[in-house]
Amino acid sequence: MKWKKRLLWSAVLILVMMNTVAAFHGNKFTHFADSSVSKTPKPVKLTTPQLLGALLFGVSNPRPVNTKVPSLPYETITIPSNVKLE
Repeated sequence: MKWKKRLLWSAVLILVMMNTVAAFHGNKFTHFADSSVSKTPKPVKLTTPQLLGALLFGVSNPRPVNTKVPSLPYETITIPSNVKLE
């Protein structure tokens, strides 16, 4: 009877740990990182501790920045809600 209880608690612990890791990954997939954080390199370029951190807590994905300027002329329009459109 004792081994059944241990097996049940082990299964519950593994389930909680897997859900915690999934929650970290879900948060990283749906939220951009701060712009000061660099994108996580490819897995082959990571050290073992960095790889473990990426596996447990997800990868960093900073918000993309548009640095290209259009080649055609454009104008900035402010709509009534004070939002600028270009």
